[in-house]
Amino acid sequence: MLSLRKLISSFILFAVVVAPLSLSYAAKTEAQELPGLDNIYSSISIRLDNIPRAELYAFMTDLTNEPDWYPGILSTTLLQEGNNGGLVGRKYEQVAFVTENLTTTTEIEVKAAIPNFYYRIKGTGDFASYDAIYTFYSVNGGQGTVYTLTSKYVAPGFTEETFGQYISFALGNLINYYSDRSTGSVDLHFVYIN
Repeated sequence: MLSLRKLISSFILFAVVVAPLSLSYAAKTEAQELPGLDNIYSSISIRLDNIPRAELYAFMTDLTNEPDWYPGILSTTLLQEGNNGGLVGRKYEQVAFVTENLTTTTEIEVKAAIPNFYYRIKGTGDFASYDAIYTFYSVNGGQGTVYTLTSKYVAPGFTEETFGQYISFALGNLINYYSDRSTGSVDLHFVYIN
């Protein structure tokens, strides 16, 4: 039997991601004829007014926290510690809920990290792959943080716009996760990276 969390995640995944797939696939097929679309990344920023940068960085770069706030993530397991005990080189296995009878598994590797500022991961899975860059900036005199996720997501039938809308929703859940201590906002835009 599905838990309420899985049921809500399933509905959200269907409404935000799966339902628009046919339109997204058609748009992507047409758009593939345009030069440079492989360089379009989604960039989503959230502002958390009362969460200090070091705290948010520690939380977000420990990917085992994702099932607590990211819709559809069932588990994230640390497979390998980073080089010399750091973040770079860490490997995770993540299992995500797609439908009641379908999950997808992704292996994630930490490629770069600058404490409390920058974090880059690459994910490769049986359904999709992605390149994600996290950046963190202090606001409100160090009391709050602007977190930006800039990513390129590749999966059959998905456009960066579809993925960006889903990630915007997911990061809205991060604001809800901290709602007892902070207010926040989400901003989605697309960037060209050459």
